[in-house]
Amino acid sequence: MNEERVEILEKSNKDFQSKKISTDWGVTIPVVIMIIGFCSFLVIFPEKANQFLASIFEVVTGHFGWLYELIVIIFAIICIWFVFGPLGKKRLGKGKQMSTFAWWGMLFGGACSSSILYWATMEYVYYIKSPPFGVEPYTAEAFRWASAYGPFHWGFMPFMMYAMMTVVIGFYIHVRKPTNALRISDACISVIGEKNANGFVGKVIDCFYILPNMLLHGGVSLGLSTPLVGALVEEVFGIEHSLAVDAGLLISWTILFTISVYAGLTKGMKFITNLKMWLIIGLLVYIFICGPTSFIMNNTLESLGVQLQNIIQMTTYTSAVDDGSFAQDWTIFYFAWFFATILGTCMYYAKVCRGRTVRETVIGVTLSNAVFCMIFFWVIGNYSMDLYLKDVLPIEEMMTNDMYGTAVAIWGQLPMSPIVIIAFLIYAFIATWGVIQGAAYTGAMAGTKNLGEDDEPPRTAKVFWSILLGALALSLLFLGGLETVKSSAMLAAIPTTIITGILLTALGKDMYRIWGPGNRKKE
Repeated sequence: MNEERVEILEKSNKDFQSKKISTDWGVTIPVVIMIIGFCSFLVIFPEKANQFLASIFEVVTGHFGWLYELIVIIFAIICIWFVFGPLGKKRLGKGKQMSTFAWWGMLFGGACSSSILYWATMEYVYYIKSPPFGVEPYTAEAFRWASAYGPFHWGFMPFMMYAMMTVVIGFYIHVRKPTNALRISDACISVIGEKNANGFVGKVIDCFYILPNMLLHGGVSLGLSTPLVGALVEEVFGIEHSLAVDAGLLISWTILFTISVYAGLTKGMKFITNLKMWLIIGLLVYIFICGPTSFIMNNTLESLGVQLQNIIQMTTYTSAVDDGSFAQDWTIFYFAWFFATILGTCMYYAKVCRGRTVRETVIGVTLSNAVFCMIFFWVIGNYSMDLYLKDVLPIEEMMTNDMYGTAVAIWGQLPMSPIVIIAFLIYAFIATWGVIQGAAYTGAMAGTKNLGEDDEPPRTAKVFWSILLGALALSLLFLGGLETVKSSAMLAAIPTTIITGILLTALGKDMYRIWGPGNRKKE
């Protein structure tokens, strides 16, 4: 039975090779219409749009927060089983694409979005004034929880979700050998059937795979990254930060992306990626050495202890019996946000992880991302907290007027601040450029027919999706506000949850058929 299944899948893959790669208009047109409609709604009816997004945030975090916390726990348990269980030695296809060092570098770069610069610098401020567990605001205990929660929200628990889904999608692409390697609908055949996967149901699944990725990258990543880059531009060049500046940045990123796509600047992009990595490593080392090194070390160790002692409580906290909304506003929001990005992000990770064992994949994805993000919070966050405690800047008061400008002002307290700010600007600009590339690539993959595991979507498709992403980001910037951005992420979480449920059921069945105890086929 299992061998027949493998033969059928391999045959469909061979049949696919002769098919022509082309745009899937049945997916592309509906997604374009929905994005244009959503953008129009945001711009024409901003008050109603804010109310709608706020209600979505309340439903997802308030009524279904328990679901996302359970998902995090279940995925973490599955990850542990993947590492120590019988599937740990199974390989995600054949032929490693790069050395282990370079592979870890690729995964390491997956956490390097520019929005983390803001959160690592400012997140603790939100927590000390509204701490969890009914703790009195602005007390020493509030600061201890604030120091622990940033690294927790960006640490092992959310990235274990990524690791588990990377294994599942990696199995789909490299082991199951599908007809359309980069289409989520094809992965669901074992549940919805081949006819439905190739018909209307499959189109719906692919549409609602693209939409969350576009909304999250346009709403959350670009919605936070673009104003931050704009604030850095104001500091460096003296150009007043405005919506026009943000629009100009989005347009420039789209133009640069278009040039790189058509010019085939692969070597240039590798150089830029390496520059980004060395820049942020250099900045972190510089802040650690030139900042309050002793405080950074002391508070890092203490916050790590708080997190390790209370990780179960922090993971399962729902604010059910207290008057606060900390869990809904932050922990559940973060879990739902990471979950909403899981399909697009893990499709990329799965392609990078070809030839790796299940154990290597889980450990690599989890450690490279979680540890790197936690270092951001331990170094930049503790540097910022030291300024707060010493009352060097009126940080909270400044945040009410300009939250992004406040982050820039904090970095400006470092020695040789003009050079430091320029380095931050270069890093943030390059990292946000990468966000557009990743989102455009995801849209182009899902909107193209007959892509194999080694195929690339057409250049025109990638440019088209990047332009559409920019329009969405501009609409959300027009609406403005951190809460709007966060609510947009929760809207994206709804379809992702449904599609992921179908996907896991289908690929779980396929994984059992091909890797199950009854199959003696060697990997």
